[in-house]
Amino acid sequence: MDGFTLVDAAVALVVVVSAILAYSRGVVRELLAIAGLSREDVYSANVLKCRPPSNRDPRPEEIQACTPFLREQTRTINPEYIVTLGNFSTKFILKTDVGITRLHGTLQRAGRFKVFPIFHPA
Repeated sequence: MDGFTLVDAAVALVVVVSAILAYSRGVVRELLAIAGLSREDVYSANVLKCRPPSNRDPRPEEIQACTPFLREQTRTINPEYIVTLGNFSTKFILKTDVGITRLHGTLQRAGRFKVFPIFHPA
């Protein structure tokens, strides 16, 4: 997202979403401020690298097509924590069919990463 380079990769937190709308960006900044973080302290990544038509839910094959990119971003950044926003990013990162309603607010593990699923702010 805005202005991040891999040279700046000393980031402990990655926020993963399926899509983030302009309204949601403000909410995410507020949540970061509550945690004592700024936008510059985190790296944002999307499950999808383009928005589906009519802002519909992503199809499994669309998520699968973008998988190599998100996996490489995660490996390169190597964060201590990953915060997943919403159902699609949570299911993707945790490799689970359990939905966000059950996982919201619980600390999970995905390999070496600590994962904290929360509801998407939109």
